[in-house]
This record gives sequence, C-alpha cells and structure tokens, in this order.
Amino acid sequence: MRTAASVPKPLRGLVMAAVKLGKTWSCWTDGTQTWLFTAEMSFALSRERGLPVLQINLYGDDGSLREFGTLMMDQTGKWCRCAD
Repeated sequence: MRTAASVPKPLRGLVMAAVKLGKTWSCWTDGTQTWLFTAEMSFALSRERGLPVLQINLYGDDGSLREFGTLMMDQTGKWCRCAD
C-alpha cells in the first residue's frame, strides 16, 4: 500500500501517528491478512554500536501491537534481531 488512505481503517490512525513522529511505515495484505510495520532509526543505539539500528513495531489487522523489536545491520549488510 502506498498511501495512508489505502490502509484499512483500523490501521490508518497508527500510520498517521507514525508519520507525525517521523517514523516510516509499510503495509502489506494477502487476502484478508494485513501487516503494518512502523520503524524508526535509533540514533543513540546506532552510535553506540557503530552500525545502523532500527526499532520496529508490527501491528495486526485490528491495530493491536503484535510484535516489536530492534534490528541491527551486521558487517555483511544483513539485518539481524538484536539480542538485548
């Protein structure tokens, strides 16, 4: 989905809030299943680790937070979940 207007109604508020906070978002659907991801760069963790670090949230169809995590790019350019 490329615009907030194309995102299912239960998720639109989350998209708008993410944009206001300077986060990025991405939304996919497959049949009746929808996934909304929001992400922001953690500058403090990136400086501390010397590599890019993203904080990511995953929301379900109903707008509930399903999962969150911190991902770091390793030396080969692959994104990996941070252990801490």
